[in-house]
Amino acid sequence: MDNPAARPCISVVMSVFNGEPLLSEAVESILGQTFGDFEFIIINDGSTDGSGETLQKFARQDDRIRLVEQPNRGLNLALNDGIDAARGKYLARMDADDISLPERLAQQHTFLETHPEIGVVGVEAVWFMVDGRERRDRWMRVHSPDHARWRLLFQNCMIHPSVMGRTELFKRYRYCPDTRVAQDYELWLRMSLQENLVNMPEPLLAFRRTQRSVGATQRNDQRHTAVRVQGAMIKDLLGEEVPRKFVREFHYLSFGQCNLDGEDAVELAQLMLRIHDRFCRRYRPGFMDRLRVGSDLARFLYASLIKLRSTSNWRFAREMARFSLRHPQLAEFAAVRAGGRLLRALGVKRS
Repeated sequence: MDNPAARPCISVVMSVFNGEPLLSEAVESILGQTFGDFEFIIINDGSTDGSGETLQKFARQDDRIRLVEQPNRGLNLALNDGIDAARGKYLARMDADDISLPERLAQQHTFLETHPEIGVVGVEAVWFMVDGRERRDRWMRVHSPDHARWRLLFQNCMIHPSVMGRTELFKRYRYCPDTRVAQDYELWLRMSLQENLVNMPEPLLAFRRTQRSVGATQRNDQRHTAVRVQGAMIKDLLGEEVPRKFVREFHYLSFGQCNLDGEDAVELAQLMLRIHDRFCRRYRPGFMDRLRVGSDLARFLYASLIKLRSTSNWRFAREMARFSLRHPQLAEFAAVRAGGRLLRALGVKRS
């Protein structure tokens, strides 16, 4: 019978498929954590390079490693196997090509212990390429639950290998067995309907982009999955289906871009205003989160309507959007007023 007193506090779960030559650094970064009360569950998911031998060597040296060897099943199913094996109160994710900074587990553990209302917490990351280039730009994330819930409708604002959450939630929600890419985004969206997700502002992960990363090799599949799950969430929020051509633009709006013009751009802006209205009615975000959400809305409206410079009220809308970015305390008011006035000028009624 399992002895609760012997259970580790944290279960770190990592799936490996042909992880050489970066695997050793990733494993060592977990074994070198300042917080030592953890088990390290590593799923060798049918690797055909030297990953198996490397992992066996580490397992012989450190009894906190629980190595599972299995035929290749894919990341989503391998992670579910790790979740099933997890015994800790908290579950932390790790990828085979990233590096966790020494204080990562300690700081996330402290955060979850002192914030019982939070289900999953990620961290900021510095990221760099290992294929001849190196960049250590800091990723800008969202640091409050309602802002994360809003931003998740448009982009994945949680870095998958940076998260730690309550194991009971991972066991309850699990990764979707039919979602083989962007499985983390699908999981965060489902969780966000009922649970609080957030990021800590501290950069505690070195996130590496390689030519073999999923983000590089399966980008189109990732975006296809993102559009599918985003569409489902927006349908739940609005109570109606949203055309895919608009949902596809969510990714670009997050980076200040839009591929639509004319009536489609106007309809996209109108959709943004409706989503904002329904979101605020359902979740009733606090004052600071309404400011953050309003600032995002201003940016989205600016991006979606930027090609309509010929309209009579374009200059007003542009200046209001710029004003909201300079003065976030008035962002929501400025964004809604600018968008509403421009849409009225174009003869479009807000629904």
